[in-house]
Amino acid sequence: MPKPIKSHLLAVCFAVVSLSASPAVSQDKLPTIPVTKDFSISSSQWTSGLGKTHLAWRVIEQNGQIMVCGAIASDKHSTMSRHNRAILRKGFVKVQGKKVLRGLGYFTVAKSGTNILDARATCKPIAAKVPSKSRFLLGFDPVRVRG
Repeated sequence: MPKPIKSHLLAVCFAVVSLSASPAVSQDKLPTIPVTKDFSISSSQWTSGLGKTHLAWRVIEQNGQIMVCGAIASDKHSTMSRHNRAILRKGFVKVQGKKVLRGLGYFTVAKSGTNILDARATCKPIAAKVPSKSRFLLGFDPVRVRG
């Protein structure tokens, strides 16, 4: 079982293609773990009546490696999957003000209507050295999505 690392969600902005700072790992070989209540979970309501989008993420240590795991789900409309992917590509993780992971497009995008707690999160290692007891910030660069 992966060892949890305390993560703090300081800012998640859904109104918001970077190259990854992680080692090259094939997308189909990235590990997955079940989303649990131990994840930081945030929701955003879309003003256009497309429902809510739910984002779950967690930082873990597995086999001595720090990994960022995440999943995203929309409760109503299948169009949101395309928008979610565009938003995730602009995502990043910061430690001590420095981006240590760019592009969260590897996060699992669950089928529309899936409860986020029923999803599996995809994990990716952070290549940068991270001091112990660090705070992890998840954020997004601006992106425009059209319905």
